[in-house]
Amino acid sequence: MDKLLLEWNKSGSPGGSFAVIKDGNVLYKGGFGYGNLDYDYPNAPNTVFYLASVSKQFTAMSMALLEEQGKISLDDDIRKYFPEIPDYGYKITIRNLIHHTSGLRDYLNLWILKGRSYADVFDEQEIINLIARQKALNFKPGDQYMYSNSGYFLMAVLVKRVSGMSLRDYTNQYFFQPLEMNNTHFHDNRNMIVKNRAESYVKNDSVLERVHSSFDLVGSGGLVSNIDDLILWDKNYYSNKIGSGEKLMETIRTKGILNNGDTLDYAFGLVHGEYKGLKTIGHSGGYLGFRTHMLRFPEQRFSVIILANLFSMKPGDLARKISDVYLADILVDSGPKANKEELSSGELDETDFNMDRQQISKFSGTFFSSELETSYYFYMKNDSLTCQTRYLDPVTLKPTGPFTFKKDKWITLEFDKNYKKFTLNTDRVKNIKFKRTNN
Repeated sequence: MDKLLLEWNKSGSPGGSFAVIKDGNVLYKGGFGYGNLDYDYPNAPNTVFYLASVSKQFTAMSMALLEEQGKISLDDDIRKYFPEIPDYGYKITIRNLIHHTSGLRDYLNLWILKGRSYADVFDEQEIINLIARQKALNFKPGDQYMYSNSGYFLMAVLVKRVSGMSLRDYTNQYFFQPLEMNNTHFHDNRNMIVKNRAESYVKNDSVLERVHSSFDLVGSGGLVSNIDDLILWDKNYYSNKIGSGEKLMETIRTKGILNNGDTLDYAFGLVHGEYKGLKTIGHSGGYLGFRTHMLRFPEQRFSVIILANLFSMKPGDLARKISDVYLADILVDSGPKANKEELSSGELDETDFNMDRQQISKFSGTFFSSELETSYYFYMKNDSLTCQTRYLDPVTLKPTGPFTFKKDKWITLEFDKNYKKFTLNTDRVKNIKFKRTNN
């Protein structure tokens, strides 16, 4: 274990906190590296981290508990609670939100595409309006799985609309206080003081920098916690004290099902998978410099939890390496497998397309999207098409065809043959329409 952490367990380095749990007993826990480099505050089991998407399991469990309390049905149409959401001609259920099958465009993608920054203040009503302004879905609800933070953000608002309590207050009352998780809460107040909180770091050109954000929306993320509290949460998985106990856990373990009958690996904010022959349940999270992962082997009652505060860390990989040490006698090494992310990257690597200055100049101009309420300005710079929007830095676009461009394999743009409009796509947002506003 100590060897696995050596890279970060040194002076002047961010790192993280961790726990290894078996049958409810803590085999090993500790901290490595520093939570705050300004004051040389080392990471420890009581250091508080931002959990990012690891938060989703808590939001999803809130939905299951609200159903038990008779306040909602998971098969309710979300327009019952969100009349401002357009009628797209299909019913979107709470269950669709939970399992990322709603088709709703991801609000964090939309925020960046809108030309805003994570340094900006996120206003809850502004995000609701942004989601509601979308004229189409990514797909018919239930037809596909596509990870969308919008569903989990809306669930946090839904808690407030049906219970009269914020997600923070609701989970404090029904989850964290009963389990004595006294250092855990949904952080919906950016100005709130949190003791023992780790800072977030990223390395730019070999120089470490602290990364701040004004983001305090919750549901899709927003939970702050520490290793000591998450050990209690892990124990609760096997002897649940929330709501109806085991009956509630049966709901939480229920995987999503698509319209065609296919069963997903995703269930209530948890990913069901397999690692070297053993079943796993877990989730990862990432925001700014925070990187988090909870990996559970339910049949062995074995878990690894890692909370980190350095952007370049990969706690999922580290959790699997730790599992290799402790479960060496029962894991089955099936040989090297292609990494899904590597496969995905390869599929997106189009062959370079050459385009001369005269061709590129035809795309210059200003285009507007009513769904984003944002204009994109395209112009020529260094023989390349450059895009500028709002206050964000200009970006260079790479041609992939006579009418298509991409940026960093994340954003693709497809223009019409008259250069009057284009469609923008990302991995979580499909078919955003822009129209030219200049001649």
